[in-house]
Amino acid sequence: MDEKTPYSCAHKRSPPLDGTPCGKNKMCNDRKCIKTPKILKPTMVDGGWNDWSDFSECSLSCGVGISTRERKCTNPEPKNGGKYCTGSNFEHKTCNVQKCPDEKTDVRADLCKEQNSVLVPAEAEKESERCLLTCVSKTSTSGRVVSIGSVPDGTPCSYDEPTSICIQGACMRLGCDNVLGSTAQFDSCGVCHGTNETCTTTKKTFRKNMKKKSYAITSIPVGARSIHIFDKTQSGHSLVLRNVDTGENVIDTRSIEWQTTTSRYVISAGVKFTFSIKEGGLRRVTSSPGPILNKMSLKIYRNKTDSKVPSVVCKFVTEKEKDAMFLAARRATVKNIPKLLSYIWVKYGVSECSATCGGGFQMEIYKCKKTDSMKIVNERKCQTNAPVLRIPCAENACKTYSWDVSNWSDCSKPCGEGERKRTVKCVRVTNGKSKGMKPKLCMAISDRPNTTEKCSNRPC
Repeated sequence: MDEKTPYSCAHKRSPPLDGTPCGKNKMCNDRKCIKTPKILKPTMVDGGWNDWSDFSECSLSCGVGISTRERKCTNPEPKNGGKYCTGSNFEHKTCNVQKCPDEKTDVRADLCKEQNSVLVPAEAEKESERCLLTCVSKTSTSGRVVSIGSVPDGTPCSYDEPTSICIQGACMRLGCDNVLGSTAQFDSCGVCHGTNETCTTTKKTFRKNMKKKSYAITSIPVGARSIHIFDKTQSGHSLVLRNVDTGENVIDTRSIEWQTTTSRYVISAGVKFTFSIKEGGLRRVTSSPGPILNKMSLKIYRNKTDSKVPSVVCKFVTEKEKDAMFLAARRATVKNIPKLLSYIWVKYGVSECSATCGGGFQMEIYKCKKTDSMKIVNERKCQTNAPVLRIPCAENACKTYSWDVSNWSDCSKPCGEGERKRTVKCVRVTNGKSKGMKPKLCMAISDRPNTTEKCSNRPC
């Protein structure tokens, strides 16, 4: 086409395609010859959150359940290199925090039993797998663990940490005040923010000649905490810890299977019992915090080949009688309360990291919200102080640039004025190791040292 004929774009029979040149810096568009527009870069669009969804149904009907809602970064969706929305796309709140009518409930034990009646709970070996349902056969001493999917939201992460709960397969801290992320803890009596004044430690000691086949050492009541059993004399007599309510021996060292077991813990009555066996005898048993959900009994059986007098100590924590009556009345009242908390602290986000490298910290930000509507309210409504939690960040080593300078070479002439040289390189030092870098990175910090200079040894 003749680019000097601007009217050629209006050809009646076969007009040229849009974009065909029709003159200097001109093109056809809709049968008209127009200036060629500059090519514009696509506009960057930062993402924006859409509205929160409704909260899901509570994961548990009682105890401590979790309800979740989500939002999407599609209002608008980030485009052309735009930033993604800041903040979390999920928000969780506790729900149905009232005590269960039947407090003798171990969620993991019930789930294992649903899979197979011979399965009992086990602890995951890896930290990352604590929110998987892991079970082991109670008829086997091999200790082989079977993993069966994730546990429901609100299930404790482990028996050793009853206030950390699972949410969407991840373990999250839950204070005893039912605030996600809170550091509030139970005292040894199981009272939130308590001062260890509402319970007492019971100590039973058994020390006598084993004239009979067996002796009952003590009975451990429902609700007992922090059980500790040990044989001070390390005798060869057998100890048997029995779950009275289920009729099962939790630990029984009379059998060869127990003496050769590869496992070193067992879960029963809602707690984890860790034990040690030495030279065929049970030496020590400690339980997770508890409380135990079933009545337990401890007996000792005579070993005919061992004449040593045993000295067995069993300690456990129970509520004081007057406090037990008060707490029972309070629990009965709690059962009739549909929601225990009207206002809770909810994690809202995190602050920026205090450093870019070398180790800094972020502070978690909490907002006081009303539990039924999850609307932000005045902080005084929550009555307690907001959780304070520092999260490590920017833990990568800082990159340090510096000049690496060699020693001067010998003078170029043995006498008179000469020249000597040295090498100068820019390096980055990280964890004691150096790597060559572009000189401009070091020049931003300091001028480059000279690589040559005059020298003189002696007159010729």
